[in-house]
Amino acid sequence: MILAGIGVGVLTGVVVGLLLGRRNAKRTNDEITETVDELRSKAQHVLQELSESVTGLVEKSRQILEDADSSAEQSSSAA
Repeated sequence: MILAGIGVGVLTGVVVGLLLGRRNAKRTNDEITETVDELRSKAQHVLQELSESVTGLVEKSRQILEDADSSAEQSSSAA
């Protein structure tokens, strides 16, 4: 009688554990998916900002080089 009660208790525990384990696994999977999506979005935003910054720096560098080249040409033709 006691062994039957223990057996039923163990079986019930296993079934509940499996059910909750699946639910927790699904919840964990959903949380991981959500976190990955958020990180992907943030990374895309950061890369876009970085790309814009680099483009701006390249344009400024070109302008500086063009200005320096013009100054050098004016100096050499004035001499």
